[in-house]
Amino acid sequence: MKSIPQKDKNIERKIKFLNIKSKFNDKKVSAVATFTYLELFKQIIGLSSMLEKGVSYKKSSNAIFVTAEIIEYLIDANILGYSRFIHTENLRHDEGYKKFKEVDRLPSEKVCRDLLKVLPCEIVNELREVNKELLNFSYAKIKV
Repeated sequence: MKSIPQKDKNIERKIKFLNIKSKFNDKKVSAVATFTYLELFKQIIGLSSMLEKGVSYKKSSNAIFVTAEIIEYLIDANILGYSRFIHTENLRHDEGYKKFKEVDRLPSEKVCRDLLKVLPCEIVNELREVNKELLNFSYAKIKV
């Protein structure tokens, strides 16, 4: 009978040894940890540059975010399941997402709504062309 308590003590010691002190906070944990793969794919295909070249609408010179950045942010939010504007605020405050994107600030819900409100109808056709370019993308273009 004494061997069972001894085994329990050994297990307790091992658990204490493995119990590494760690502290989790909003700066170290992300709700979108799998986003790294999506971001890497977007960088490989050059989505940012496609949007910059394909979308002609320019915001005012004092704007913090350019049109292509806001559209890419909305694309990311939609892919990650943030389909409503109010939910994009959760993504905007996710420190892990900011680290993946290597930015300090992200567009707010109001900035996204205001952009969509002022975009001319021709932008729809431009975005269709970007979509066609993505669909016709060839991996042979990628330099590995």
